Amino acid sequence: MITKIKNSSLGQKIIAFNNKLDQHILFKKAINKIKKLAVRNYFLSICSLKVIFWKLINLTWIAILVMVSGFLVRQFAIDLVVSTNQKDHGSIFSFTINNGVALGSLGNADVGLVYFLQTLPIIIGSLAFLFVKDSYFYIPLLFLLFGGMGNIIDRSIPEYELVGIKGFSDDPNQRGGNVIFHGVVDYWRFANSVINIFDVYIVTGICVLIFFLILNIVIKWNEEKKKENKEKDEDTPEWISKAASSTDTEIVSVDNKPFGWDDKNKEKQPKPSNEDDEE
Repeated sequence: MITKIKNSSLGQKIIAFNNKLDQHILFKKAINKIKKLAVRNYFLSICSLKVIFWKLINLTWIAILVMVSGFLVRQFAIDLVVSTNQKDHGSIFSFTINNGVALGSLGNADVGLVYFLQTLPIIIGSLAFLFVKDSYFYIPLLFLLFGGMGNIIDRSIPEYELVGIKGFSDDPNQRGGNVIFHGVVDYWRFANSVINIFDVYIVTGICVLIFFLILNIVIKWNEEKKKENKEKDEDTPEWISKAASSTDTEIVSVDNKPFGWDDKNKEKQPKPSNEDDEE
């Protein structure tokens, strides 16, 4: 299937387009001045137009997916609570406003600290996405990045629709949960906590990222092992290889008759009679 796609006219056009982009590198003159070869090759790879183009493509569609789906579900949850005047619906839906971070912790902490702690993973994820070279890290990093950004934007939007509904407060000086200012809307009961779809994207990104990191380590370990074995074979002296090959035995044929079979068979044969001897 993959081979057919590559050999198709569209596949060939994409390959040619990638090759053309790969020939253009931003800041090439400055990068070529770097003396260390490994560092120079690394920056040449991440600054190619091919890498930058596909990063932007992945960034665009994941940003649209995460933001649109996240805020549509958020608005649906708010409208459901406003229309029914109830926070709980069934065993899964449980509406709450999380004024803290990390599944409700630090709910009484200062607002600035909460924003800082929630922004920190986004900064780290952005830097990782900017400098990562392997394309299979793009999607999990972007899910982590935009999931965190969605939560920060959600936190900055006051839920004025909930004013007057029992259990929610519009006091800006109050902290601890269900305050419409500086809180994240959570609505999905999962295990012993309540989360939202942005949290789902974050957890998914982390899990996929860990999986790819472990897979990458295993692949590199196997490659190093193969390289070591190959070097050992190449370092083996030629006279040892010849001696080993000369002492090898080869089974040409297999006799299915055990030792002594012919002797026993001869004993069983009848002896010639005296008449035959006289003749």
